[in-house]
Amino acid sequence: MLILLKMLAENRHIYRRFIYHLSLFCLCIGLVLSLYDVVFHLLFEGVHLTMEVLEQLLDIVIEHLFHTERRETQIIVFYILLIFGGSMSYIIWKALVMIWQRLSQIISTDILEFKIAVMNDWSLLSRVNKATLISLFIGANYLASMLFF
Repeated sequence: MLILLKMLAENRHIYRRFIYHLSLFCLCIGLVLSLYDVVFHLLFEGVHLTMEVLEQLLDIVIEHLFHTERRETQIIVFYILLIFGGSMSYIIWKALVMIWQRLSQIISTDILEFKIAVMNDWSLLSRVNKATLISLFIGANYLASMLFF
């Protein structure tokens, strides 16, 4: 068991980083699942109010600047907002793709490091320590299944 603790101490930073990323992921999933109605409602309401204010401002500016009627102003504002919305959608899409690529690169690197550390630690364990870890894993899963099911 002393060998097991010594090996865990060597790769402690890898295991800590893995546990940190796993708990951050679970926290985000938990927040989205528990507060999705509040978060998305506030987000969409804020975007809607911003678009209404922007539309009213454009109506006033275009009416006074070009001396147009109400119907002509609404058509001009519609096309301006359509171009603005399309541009923002494109920018957001490109940003999300970049964020996804960066996160997937970081996660794949961390998972590879974690796998290598686990495989190295596992190969250095004796048969008794391997059996102990397997029985601890099975016992913990059995107790967790009684707790949750």
